[in-house]
Amino acid sequence: ESLGGLNQLLQHQAAVAVYPHYPALESMQIETHTIGRIPLVNVIASKLLAQKPVNRSLREQLLYWNRAVIQDSVSGKSYGMGVHEGGKQWRVNDQRILSALIYKGLAWGMLAEPLVEKALQSGELIKLDFPEFGGGLEVEVVVGRLKNNTHGPVASACWQAFGLPSFY
Repeated sequence: ESLGGLNQLLQHQAAVAVYPHYPALESMQIETHTIGRIPLVNVIASKLLAQKPVNRSLREQLLYWNRAVIQDSVSGKSYGMGVHEGGKQWRVNDQRILSALIYKGLAWGMLAEPLVEKALQSGELIKLDFPEFGGGLEVEVVVGRLKNNTHGPVASACWQAFGLPSFY
């Protein structure tokens, strides 16, 4: 789940978590450190693209097809960057489901570019270059922990595995 790690931290169900950085959702009680950046691209399965009516532009047709977006299961908020009002959406809370919908040609959406490179090269997926649909973004990935909690040796070892100082 996209925000599962952050939610588990906030609910005191995890001591250390890795998740995409959403500064607006975090609180002052969480300490985060960036561990990487992942480029995101909008993609569509070539088999869905083949269904485009001749009388519509691709940009217009994208509003008629379902767009798969991540929805946080705790807050119910969708995190589909570039989602247009009135566009059809499939809201899912799991990256595997999001990916499956896109690969099966049931929706189009945004996926991590490193994970779809082979499918892009083979033509199974096609990259969509429409800035208004949120393409070309990068997500910052962080490791986070609650600042004022007592953490045991396992949580400390996980924290140190990212090259961070021990808090144990």
